[in-house]
Amino acid sequence: MGLPPGEREAVIRFYFLGDSLRAVARALGVTVGSAGKRVYDARLRLRRGLPRSITESFWMSAPTLSFARRAHAGLLDELAGEYRFDERPSHRVFVRREGDVLVSYAGGQRNVLTSRTPDTLAAAEYDGEARFRRNRRGHVSHFIYYEFGRRLGVARKLNGRKTGGPSPDYS
Repeated sequence: MGLPPGEREAVIRFYFLGDSLRAVARALGVTVGSAGKRVYDARLRLRRGLPRSITESFWMSAPTLSFARRAHAGLLDELAGEYRFDERPSHRVFVRREGDVLVSYAGGQRNVLTSRTPDTLAAAEYDGEARFRRNRRGHVSHFIYYEFGRRLGVARKLNGRKTGGPSPDYS
């Protein structure tokens, strides 16, 4: 299984050489968003080409019944809100409760969330993970975003909002 040249170079630079997305974009002559899309597309292409026995460790199951009950009861609402990365202010991430599930909206994607540990959310069918940080008063103030265990950025919660903002149309 091979990758198209642009995706291959983006993955090599990002994961193996440790370049930032900004450096990858500069080297490929594309925008930062396009560089991130190439890395994302390459990961999906590689993952889909692997045997199911290998990919199961990367694909999480649906939220557990316990998680769904906590979400439904509003016990996770403090995680909901609008977040922004200081290095990419136009990239907004919304986390909101929709019935019995928590959902994130970012970059044109809708992801159902689940939890591995308290103050950690992960997409049910994606390799990203958010670890929430609290301020001195104990309120959620930021999340630190990871993919495959690699820290990719810190997003700040805006104005302490809990509503998750408008309902983005990512269907």
